[in-house]
Amino acid sequence: MIIFHSPRSYLSILYNVFFKYINLHKESKLQEYAYQAQREISDGYLNAMVLNSLLNDVEEYLQKKLVNTSNPVVKLKLSKAHAICLFKTLMILPIEADKEFEQIVRQDFITKLYPQLL
Repeated sequence: MIIFHSPRSYLSILYNVFFKYINLHKESKLQEYAYQAQREISDGYLNAMVLNSLLNDVEEYLQKKLVNTSNPVVKLKLSKAHAICLFKTLMILPIEADKEFEQIVRQDFITKLYPQLL
């Protein structure tokens, strides 16, 4: 279990901003493998399905945390699989150079997750 604390404002950015891009990324990966899946189920398609499932769980968990918690700092508990998917997705997420706060939020999550994933 991966446990860390995050400011509520960072959690809100993660859920409201990053997950829009993450959902687009998930859809593009599925479409990339969809043509192959019509003929046979490939490893890439299965990996994309696993990633989508885990990221959907994380998105739902974050939504519940935002709705049920009014504390300024939120305690997050993620399974190792969920944390790995979130970490990997945040690492490849493109953020524009002029969006400094979003870069800070992403770096904060990456910095908190990385040592616990080792």
